[in-house]
Amino acid sequence: MKSPLPTVDTVRALAAFVQARTEEDVEHLLRLVPAYQHDSPGVTKLLRTPRALSRAADLAARELEGELLGDPVDENAARLLWWTLLNTAHPFRAHPDVPAGARETLETIAGT
Repeated sequence: MKSPLPTVDTVRALAAFVQARTEEDVEHLLRLVPAYQHDSPGVTKLLRTPRALSRAADLAARELEGELLGDPVDENAARLLWWTLLNTAHPFRAHPDVPAGARETLETIAGT
């Protein structure tokens, strides 16, 4: 039996959650580096990962929202996009602010 597709509200909440966590990570990393080095190639490269994760969550969420609001819903595309969004949230799965609609799925994926 296939799990139900997420609601648009869950998709939006999870994308916002990932974006907030990645922004926190960027800010944390920048506090560890002297200000005069913030624009250095090494720091720029270091910040690519959290920024790319944030962009991936945003893009997957926008596409998934479009699929969920489509008529008819392409369930295969929606499930693939939901999986993609969940993968962007995976590094933050233990965070207490994971949106309720995604918490159970993330715990299942993590095998916890």
